[in-house]
Amino acid sequence: MDKKLSMALVLLVFFSMLNITADFALATDSVTIRAPAVSKTSSGYIGAVLYITVSAVPGDGHIYVDTWPLTELDTQASARLAVEVAGRMTGKDVTKYDFYYVVRSESPVIGGPSAGGVMTVATIAALEGWKINNDVMMTGMINPDGTIGPVGGIIEKLDASAKLGIKKFLVPWGQTVITTQETIREENRGIIQIITKPKKVNVVDYAKKNYGIEVIELEDVNDALFYFTGKKFSEKEIKGEIQVNTDFLSEEANKSLQKNIEYHDSIEKELKSAKMGIYEKKYMERYLDTAQDFIDKAREDMKTGEYYTSLSELFNAEIYIGVVDEYLNADDLDKRLKDLEEKINSV
Repeated sequence: MDKKLSMALVLLVFFSMLNITADFALATDSVTIRAPAVSKTSSGYIGAVLYITVSAVPGDGHIYVDTWPLTELDTQASARLAVEVAGRMTGKDVTKYDFYYVVRSESPVIGGPSAGGVMTVATIAALEGWKINNDVMMTGMINPDGTIGPVGGIIEKLDASAKLGIKKFLVPWGQTVITTQETIREENRGIIQIITKPKKVNVVDYAKKNYGIEVIELEDVNDALFYFTGKKFSEKEIKGEIQVNTDFLSEEANKSLQKNIEYHDSIEKELKSAKMGIYEKKYMERYLDTAQDFIDKAREDMKTGEYYTSLSELFNAEIYIGVVDEYLNADDLDKRLKDLEEKINSV
């Protein structure tokens, strides 16, 4: 064989081995983590559990999300943001990996960003090869700066998590005491009046009394990492402030904004022509007003490039509009009231 050809073959094999070695250096383990959610059933809203498996393998920066039952857009957005935040925290170049998120649940869950924090923890653990402590569960959205944002349905999520025998339940900072709404229907001389009364619930006391679970407040994903893995990054390891540009969500945010505007206008028109008591109608109008506030806030946030925040606000807007939609189209008034109360408390 020609010496030059032989040398070329040797070099080809050598560089191929280098590429394989580099790929193995990038390869990571899959991580499965559990996340509490809220599911809608025929009897109302209950807590549910998501099983999220995250894999990071050598690739070109693609992010794949496979959900069953199907979840809404916020899960896709949360995965993309989780990768960006994980890259900033670990210092790894996430464009050299492909990320796979497999999300499974026994029942359809309400979409939303509340699993974003958990997805970020799992992504970092996958990149670092860290193990997850299954005695811990958490709810909270991930913000572009790595902080953990507020969510709804905390009691329902805690109830579902307790069935798995966990010892610690992590919640966003400031949400150890929450306010739920108690709905009362009163009828006087044929006039129906619906009254809502705020009811404060201490999540720490509730969890300890009913399940013996410790509830812990979190400020950021680094705190969450410690409880899930026993590890966290020092300030020196995290170079600069974590701040992710969410322009990649602009198209989704604009579509969601338009969808909510049309949905709001449609239900508002239907409510105006609905035959119901004046107090009942005013009560429904308040929910549409709240939805409009979320839409307006989302529109303003989009102007400053806060697309992930706007998606979360639009998700909440859709929940409030949906409450009125379901109320108008349900046959059983008592069931309507029960569904309304449960749905609002899940936000």
